[in-house]
Amino acid sequence: MGIRIISMKFFLLTLFVCFLIIPCAVQAETLDLFDKMPTSSNGENSIHLQSRIDNQYTDLTYLPDHGDSWFGTPDSYRVKPFIAKGPFPDGKQYDTLAIYSFPSAITQTGFKADTVIRVTIPGNGGYVDISGQTGLEGKSKVSRYRFYIYKGEGRYNNPLWESVGGGNFAFTEPYSANDQIFFAVEALDSDDQLGPKWKYVTLETSAEKSTTTATTIRASSSPSPASSGSLQSQGTSSSDIPIFPLAGALLVIILIAGCVLYYQKKRASRDQRSGTPGSGMQSGGSVSHDSTKHHDVFISHSSKDKTIGDAVCAGLEAKGIRCWIAPRDVMPGTNFQESIIDAIDTSDVMVLIYSANSNDSPHVTRELTRAVSEKVIIIPFRIDDSPLSKSMQYLISVPHWLDAITPPLQHHIDELANTIRLFLEQKKG
Repeated sequence: MGIRIISMKFFLLTLFVCFLIIPCAVQAETLDLFDKMPTSSNGENSIHLQSRIDNQYTDLTYLPDHGDSWFGTPDSYRVKPFIAKGPFPDGKQYDTLAIYSFPSAITQTGFKADTVIRVTIPGNGGYVDISGQTGLEGKSKVSRYRFYIYKGEGRYNNPLWESVGGGNFAFTEPYSANDQIFFAVEALDSDDQLGPKWKYVTLETSAEKSTTTATTIRASSSPSPASSGSLQSQGTSSSDIPIFPLAGALLVIILIAGCVLYYQKKRASRDQRSGTPGSGMQSGGSVSHDSTKHHDVFISHSSKDKTIGDAVCAGLEAKGIRCWIAPRDVMPGTNFQESIIDAIDTSDVMVLIYSANSNDSPHVTRELTRAVSEKVIIIPFRIDDSPLSKSMQYLISVPHWLDAITPPLQHHIDELANTIRLFLEQKKG
């Protein structure tokens, strides 16, 4: 008993210290690429606009006679390759949230060079949340443009993310001071009259790994106050992150985790001695968190549908069904992608919040692919009537569908809970 009292006091003390230290240790900066793009000289705000052939990078030059913020290769037909931020000089107001990146066409320029937006990540290291969209504008209806993102100038053959045509990206990447992220568009052999665009690109840094989803993609043409702060040149933070508070925060997190594991072990041992079940669904809708396996259901959703995903999670857990959902269940300090893989592998059922957003999300597609390979039951929960992409048709054309398009949502969540219970009971049987 004396040991338990001492441990509880120690736990409360470490929790108190954690509240004091962590706010000092976790500092973040946001770089909104549209706001920080160079306007009259290359290299402003640690952003360089370049072309790349193999491992040879060439700075693009400012073209004052082409409009605001145009950078390209002089004396080449159509000045390709070039990177531009709207509006265009003909007066037409194009998508002003777009950064246009036109790679070279070999039939026009005599050489084939990818366009590159090189960004030095601000801060002294930690983690960076990278998010945004790609898009196309032009006469052709078929895109062959490949967008890709990589870290380090020699890593263009090993991208962090890539897509042909339009797509969304949102991921977290560790980085050190002065690391660089490259947003590139692959050159084409001929001009298909499409304008490839990087849109809503945001980099948000933090000393500790974020427990939230990657930065929310902006949907407004007006820059938000959070993104309008100053950014030091060459990627240095406006306020250095103190080493001692950061180390102290990490130590406190480790101590708290140790205390939590200790009490879970003590409680499990006490329940075992008293004959109290330590796992499974309890009566009354409460969920036990003492079992070796902490969830039955993995909820896959687009970050844009987070509100509905959270509602489904809350509704299922109210029915006694244990759920895993990001970012809530990603432990601080753990690898985000590895946490998702582990959660899928230990699930009996995956609930897919299906919408136009999840249909276009490469992250959701990867989660579904993993679930299929691990033979996890997939239950699509449709919240709009968007048609399935070909990859979605391949992955989820067989399982049962539950439509939740018409309100009230709670009625559909109750039906989903009943369906999941049947699957779980069949698996136990």
